[in-house]
Amino acid sequence: IPNSLPVATATFKTSVSTTADIGAPPSLYVFNASSLAKPHALQQLQADLTGYAIDIAIISETHFKKKHIDSAVSINDYNLARRDREGRRGGGVAAYVHKDIRFFVLLFAADQPDFELPWLNLNGTFGNFIIGAIYHPPKPKYATIDFLNYLDNCISDIFLNFPTSIIVVAGDVNT
Repeated sequence: IPNSLPVATATFKTSVSTTADIGAPPSLYVFNASSLAKPHALQQLQADLTGYAIDIAIISETHFKKKHIDSAVSINDYNLARRDREGRRGGGVAAYVHKDIRFFVLLFAADQPDFELPWLNLNGTFGNFIIGAIYHPPKPKYATIDFLNYLDNCISDIFLNFPTSIIVVAGDVNT
């Protein structure tokens, strides 16, 4: 065509996954145990996880302390990540992740030991999930606004550093 502007063509590639590229999301079991340290609680949890074929279990109020070594509170075919409450009775949160799912624990600069909120970065056929396993007690040692600011900052950092991840915060948040 005379006097027309040249036409440019370009090909773009993206690395963003679509739902057609990934498998089903992982199954998630969320439970307030009111102590996994009591008799038969771990056996009951193991029966639930295996019976329902759970991928990830978020357990609040584990009541685990330093004396409860990981090997004593482990569940067959699951890896454990936990945050125990220090200096007070009760509390604590744990995540049991099926052995077939790759994960690592994320650490944030503003983390405080009193915040019962471990973050897990999980990768599998379902894509990338980041899960915050949360327990916020009814009477925390810290100011609730400090915890909410920490949670907000963590989520902002996750969006910045893992923009294609799905973020899940699961557990027990008392008001």
